[in-house]
Amino acid sequence: MALTRASLKLLITANLHLTPGSYTTVSNSTDPNYQDTEIDNAIEVADEAVVGAILDTPGHRSRSQYRKLVSIANGGEILKAFEGGVFIDGTPGKPVSSATLTGIQEDNLSLTTGTKYFNISGGIFTFTGSSAQVEVVDSSTITPGSSGLLSPDEYQHAVLAGALSILWTKDGTNIEAANHYTDQYVAMLKMIHESMVALPAVTFFTGGK
Repeated sequence: MALTRASLKLLITANLHLTPGSYTTVSNSTDPNYQDTEIDNAIEVADEAVVGAILDTPGHRSRSQYRKLVSIANGGEILKAFEGGVFIDGTPGKPVSSATLTGIQEDNLSLTTGTKYFNISGGIFTFTGSSAQVEVVDSSTITPGSSGLLSPDEYQHAVLAGALSILWTKDGTNIEAANHYTDQYVAMLKMIHESMVALPAVTFFTGGK
């Protein structure tokens, strides 16, 4: 069963030995050690790191969830991870070398052929035609799913491990517990970089606070 943002918060508060009832909203908790916003922030930091691991892994099966087309001017810079799709004047573009593109432009072939050409050198995008779109992967404009998280369902235990690692580290609350979750979090991020389909469930720390 997939975790949700709400179920993550319940698991986290229980593991921190806090009263779950104090953390049902985003208002500040009466607990002096943790505020509800801190738990939300820890979840968001871990969630974004999981997505980052996906985007840093070319060919990862989940990258398509963050893929989108963005418009780019001739001579513009590609600022996000380039996924490979290029559309010029509404049709797929053909990649060529910089020298070839210059020759095509000088011979005005872009005006006499239906094929549109492009080149990417040093992140700079040049093309024949009047308008272009390139396909990139970017989580910044993605709306969280039904779980309330950006990361895929199968990776949400990594979010849990990451959030617990952050929260147990606070003010040296419990370094043994923090290390317990940090080790799992780092291992899970490595599995994501290796494109593993599913991750193991978090093993909870059973020592005292």
